[in-house]
Amino acid sequence: MNKYTLYARIIPTLICSIPALLFQYFFLDQEIANFIGFLGNLEFIGDITLSIAIIYGLSQVNRLIAKIFFEQEEAYMPTTNFLLFSNSEYTKDHKQKIYKKIQKDFDIQLPSEKEQNKNELKSRKQIAEAMSLVRRKVGSGKLLLQHNIEYGFWRNFIGSTLFAIFFSITDFYLAFSQSKNSIFNLSIVLLFVYLVPLIFHKNIIRKVGYLYAKVLIQEYLGMN
Repeated sequence: MNKYTLYARIIPTLICSIPALLFQYFFLDQEIANFIGFLGNLEFIGDITLSIAIIYGLSQVNRLIAKIFFEQEEAYMPTTNFLLFSNSEYTKDHKQKIYKKIQKDFDIQLPSEKEQNKNELKSRKQIAEAMSLVRRKVGSGKLLLQHNIEYGFWRNFIGSTLFAIFFSITDFYLAFSQSKNSIFNLSIVLLFVYLVPLIFHKNIIRKVGYLYAKVLIQEYLGMN
């Protein structure tokens, strides 16, 4: 398991699995809970237990949910926005420098300012296609990998909150009905923890995407 998979996929899933674990241990019938625990200890492939396989599977589902519902199309990501002449993040001279390097490295002529004004959507798609090649060329530099992990963590964590909020509300209701005050209070805290990033997901994704794009372009320009 590589560093990205662990920190950007598995850990967000584990954090958001806490309400489900509370539900299993405190509200499921004991025989059912024991059976689930037994399944979790079964070997799946070699030394890999079924519980590890389930966590990995959930991380893939959460990643898919995050990409579908919380991630912008590549044509509207910061890596594309920064290279539009209508965007003020970089000067025109700096953009031209990036354009020339892309043309040299990939034989791709990015649209001029006039072409972008005439057909922005087409221009965005062309820039996005070029930036996918840039990412491949830069690879996993240490600084870029760090920001890629941060972006992946927050995107996947936000995708996982839907699952976590459902079980937090379930735990909240059951704890209230059964007068389990400690679980009731914990459920409120967890619900708050998962709701906040979900409510502010656009700002969070935008910020970490912004930082990732800056580092990607910086590292790309620093390459020979």
